[in-house]
Amino acid sequence: MSETFERLDRSLAQARHWLSMGRPEKVLDALADAGPAATTSPDAFLLRAAAHTQLRRWEEARQAAEDGLALDPRDHRLLEVLGIVHWNRGDRPAAEKAFLAGLQSVPEDAHLLARYAMLVAEDGQLDKAGKLASKAAAVRPQDPLVAEVRSKIAYLAGDTKAAREISAAGLAHAPEDPHLHALTGSYLLEDGSIGRATKHHLTSASIDPGDENLRDLGRQAKYLRNPLLRPMWFIEKVGPGKIWLAWIAIFFGLRAAGLVTIAAMLSLCYLVVVVYSWVVPPLLRRYYKLGKDDL
Repeated sequence: MSETFERLDRSLAQARHWLSMGRPEKVLDALADAGPAATTSPDAFLLRAAAHTQLRRWEEARQAAEDGLALDPRDHRLLEVLGIVHWNRGDRPAAEKAFLAGLQSVPEDAHLLARYAMLVAEDGQLDKAGKLASKAAAVRPQDPLVAEVRSKIAYLAGDTKAAREISAAGLAHAPEDPHLHALTGSYLLEDGSIGRATKHHLTSASIDPGDENLRDLGRQAKYLRNPLLRPMWFIEKVGPGKIWLAWIAIFFGLRAAGLVTIAAMLSLCYLVVVVYSWVVPPLLRRYYKLGKDDL
């Protein structure tokens, strides 16, 4: 009997290691070696559900979570995973039910509070979401997930300054968190800081290569960092409208000064830039296999 449970403990330890490394297939392999004892272990079902969640196999993840809950209906960790699965499948009432059941078992669980906060924020209940997120932060102020959710809720509430500050502070405490890198990169991209933004997005994809959303960000970052797109960085930073107005002002100013040849050369340069911006980005998007909705 002791050998059976030692085998289970070894498999669970390996599975936890692979899960933290973002290798869900290895998690499932480790659990397959656990033997029959895994069928009586809520931890084994939790790890299996989490692995299937990383693989976006929602039905398998749901089944594993529910099998674990059949052993321990009040396991807040399994209820959290079940809520995530329902959320991703579009069943928001079921997700809310799972999160609330988990909070009934452990009212101060920071992750459950944060996930529930994000769920209600997406439903437009920003005041309630802010209170839940603040409660989560009071429990675990430096937790990366809590920082990510607080930042997103601040952004949805229109406080972009607070959103950026929370994200930056969270990343300072958790420099290896891929989701905070992704979030920070997205804010920088909005500001036109393409170089810094893509660095964060590439980092997020390298930390968790198993996350398809982060891999998409990594592909987009490689596209944006292509040397052929460097001229577009300036255009995005300044804004096409401002560049057009500047060209108009300079063009007519040169004509008024009698410098018609220089004005014509300026017009030709402007035309080259316009054609370049029409032709090069679509070709590179095709090269990096990016859809038109990816950027």
